[in-house]
Amino acid sequence: MTFEVKPCLLKDLDTILAMENEAIASMERKDMLRHNGREMLSSCLQPPHLTLGAFSENETLTAIAVLYVPKTRTGDDLSQYLTKNKPQHAANFKLCIVRPQYRGNHLMRHLGEAIIREAKARGFDGLCSTVSPYNPASYRSLEALGFSLDSTFEHYTGNLLRRLYYLPL
Repeated sequence: MTFEVKPCLLKDLDTILAMENEAIASMERKDMLRHNGREMLSSCLQPPHLTLGAFSENETLTAIAVLYVPKTRTGDDLSQYLTKNKPQHAANFKLCIVRPQYRGNHLMRHLGEAIIREAKARGFDGLCSTVSPYNPASYRSLEALGFSLDSTFEHYTGNLLRRLYYLPL
């Protein structure tokens, strides 16, 4: 099966929300992926952020990945939590969601490669990402993209346990 990677638009928001709900419902542990919701996902579809989608041959949105550009070194900027690296201008590989029926097609890796290319083109010197320690498919995909584990900490509402990964660009 082949997929086209292209930017998602605001018109894709309802599909993305449904895909997020499908992904969370399919997980054994519901804390592996936090619910982002309409407001957050809507902002991810607008500049300076970029949401890329993997679309199937019949134009079905099968997966998304988000390049998130923090405004300041606040809770949104994952680089402030790094213990081993101190980039000057980092962005976040915020999110990757794959529809359950399309898992196994390496979509996180393909979208991740596109996110990395875009981050480099925008002049970022690093990318940060968090993933649940209970989600080996996701953290192995990050590692395959060249990210390395920095630390494990509690983050987000509800203090979810997260692994913090970093990729120097």
